[in-house]
Amino acid sequence: MAILERVIVRGQTSDQAGLSQKEKLRQMKDLRFSLNHQTDEACFEFIKSGGIDVLSRILLDPTVNMQVQEEAVWSITNLSFYSSQFEGEFQVAAQALLQLLRVGRIDNLAAILNLKQQCIQALGNLAIDSAVLRGTILGLDGSGMKLIVDLIMFNRAPLSEQCFWTINNFLLSDRQCSQLLIQADICKAIVSTWDRIKTKPQELMSELTWTINYLLDFDEVSVLHVFSQIPHLLKRLTSELEFEGDRLQQSPTNRPIIRILGNLLTIPSLPQDDLVSELVSDDRFQTFMLTVLLNKPSTGLIENLSQQGNLYKKECLWLLSNILGTTSEQNFEIMVENKVLVDCVCSLANSSTDYGVRKEALVTIYNMCENYQSKYLPRIMPRNPQEAFFTMLNHYETCDPYTLQVVVSFCTLICEKYGEEAVQSIIASNTVEMIENIKYKYSENAQLVAMVNSLLDTYIYKQGNEGFEEIEGNKQSQGQPGSFSI
Repeated sequence: MAILERVIVRGQTSDQAGLSQKEKLRQMKDLRFSLNHQTDEACFEFIKSGGIDVLSRILLDPTVNMQVQEEAVWSITNLSFYSSQFEGEFQVAAQALLQLLRVGRIDNLAAILNLKQQCIQALGNLAIDSAVLRGTILGLDGSGMKLIVDLIMFNRAPLSEQCFWTINNFLLSDRQCSQLLIQADICKAIVSTWDRIKTKPQELMSELTWTINYLLDFDEVSVLHVFSQIPHLLKRLTSELEFEGDRLQQSPTNRPIIRILGNLLTIPSLPQDDLVSELVSDDRFQTFMLTVLLNKPSTGLIENLSQQGNLYKKECLWLLSNILGTTSEQNFEIMVENKVLVDCVCSLANSSTDYGVRKEALVTIYNMCENYQSKYLPRIMPRNPQEAFFTMLNHYETCDPYTLQVVVSFCTLICEKYGEEAVQSIIASNTVEMIENIKYKYSENAQLVAMVNSLLDTYIYKQGNEGFEEIEGNKQSQGQPGSFSI
């Protein structure tokens, strides 16, 4: 606390009039180092004693050089962990930080931009946990957000990355900030970053793509605005996908891009068929999807990479389902005719050890089989996808209701199409009892119970002692139980 007391004297600035700039800088560096090694109680005492107020006044003192101010900003940043507990004190700091963003010294542009970058980080920390501080930073008219967005237009990679990071903190805490960002010309800043920064670090593009993702997750009006203001958005996104070597799982941009593409395909007012046509004709996108789905999980000491790989697989399968759900049969057929892709999805449904991957694979297979009045079911069945669905029935107790609805729907679908052969296959898989038990375990889920009853009463229970009662429109075939003769 002795170092802290040099800066604080009863809540006032200590007498620094006789100190040189070098001595002031040393004092502030000592303070920052000291704060990093203090207990919570000591930091509380520093704040209660007026420490934040003193640091804020240093930021506003025109006689203090930028190095001293930067050290003061670092101290505020390090103390921002406590900001939600001392909102009044940190409101003063937020105002001082914003004032530094407004100052436009021209004697040393690089140095002032570095200082502003540190201010942006401090503001991003303050925005995370406190609605009061977010309101202080944004201002009633959103002018604070405009200050941050305008700094992106300097097209300096480290500064832009910090701005997008701070913007993402606002968006994660309050999606209503999307409207303020749009008013502040965030789309113009995004395009400028993409077009004018020649060397774009992955970290910068990660923050930028997450910003786009959050903007598209607000309301349809915002989505349409963002889509219209960022030209060639899909091409820009797919060009950033990484799939070579270790970059497949280590790239920080892949996941937000997958989510953006998938979410765009759920907006009815966007030209979904055109978007899908662009994706299915994009070789880089197709290569990325297959590389992710075919990539073998890591083992041994790289468990985190295995989890990341499974996360990519789940989200790529989710994206694939969204692609299959659009209205263009031509695009649908292109995907279903990709034998490598279909085989890969079926393999994941059967063999993946990750429940989420298997679930998304089953949903994707069902969409392939059911869409367009089951027209493409005969092309999928030679891969024996039913085995994956039957396996899930055997583990019904640990399944979620939605997945069971998909499984029961698939069983109903093949019974409608293949009659006795499909029923015999279900019986041979020893899953009838499991199907019956679903009614009792999930008795409160009326939709699932109704689907199970329909499957049992319409198809399974018609297999009696005298054989299968043929359903009009279905013809029996001579396939072996557990497989289909297509």
